[in-house]
Amino acid sequence: MFGHAGDYPANSGHSGSIDGIGPEGRPLAPQALTADLVQLIFRDYFRIIGETYRTYCAFTTAINCRVLAQFGVAARPMPCQALLRAETGTFALGYLDTPPEGQWNGHVVTLAGDWLIDCTLAGFRRLGDFPVPDIAIVTGAEPEADVLASFEPAPGHRLLWRPPPSGEPGTVPQEPAAMVEEAARALIAAVTRELAERQGRA
Repeated sequence: MFGHAGDYPANSGHSGSIDGIGPEGRPLAPQALTADLVQLIFRDYFRIIGETYRTYCAFTTAINCRVLAQFGVAARPMPCQALLRAETGTFALGYLDTPPEGQWNGHVVTLAGDWLIDCTLAGFRRLGDFPVPDIAIVTGAEPEADVLASFEPAPGHRLLWRPPPSGEPGTVPQEPAAMVEEAARALIAAVTRELAERQGRA
């Protein structure tokens, strides 16, 4: 249901495997996201794209959408506010203050079917010593609900995502296409190598 991608439960109802990848540069046919593909993409995520980007929600979301598309999974950015409810209070990422003219103060995650993926929970660790994972991967997301998704990363702590409080998400920044493509290709290459190795062991 959640967590560091490497801890994702393989026996979940969303578990499954992918058998291969199309010819070089050609996306796979449309398919649903599976726990197997989640593990492959996010297991070494920041080692591959760079530790610098742990709090760059628009950048990581753009990368995720590009990578998932390569593997046949439809995904889109979902502007939202991330909340952490703890014994010491409630803390938020995104949509806290009115931004200066022409700027954006929101938060954005990746939505793929009913999977919500947030790669920038490190932002909460800037606010306190909170037991949050690097990456949250939550199934059962409801994009039209008052709470898009939620889970407990540790006792006494609940993470949840909700629509922008004002109802106006604003315009998510467009990240440099060349940087997104470079990072996405590195992830795609890593997943492709793993799939090729699997096929060789079969």
